[in-house]
Amino acid sequence: MNDTKCPLCGNTGELFDRTKDGEDWNCPKCGEYFISVTSLAIIKYDDVKPFIPDIIIWIDEQHINGIKSPEVTSDVLYEIAEPKSV
Repeated sequence: MNDTKCPLCGNTGELFDRTKDGEDWNCPKCGEYFISVTSLAIIKYDDVKPFIPDIIIWIDEQHINGIKSPEVTSDVLYEIAEPKSV
């Protein structure tokens, strides 16, 4: 377990495990979550950065729905960042 900066909010969080598939985090703002390596790369792009608050909200909604450690995958990111039709 390492204390380091959460890749989503930048707060000091706990990186529990890093594997070739991603990272397990516990952050005081974001809570527990898993983020895939692909998602870690995607969130560095400027056109995705504005959606980071929406990703954090999605994680919080998953916690409310009883999912202890939601998985932030590229599919989740694309779903969040996809323009919504009204």
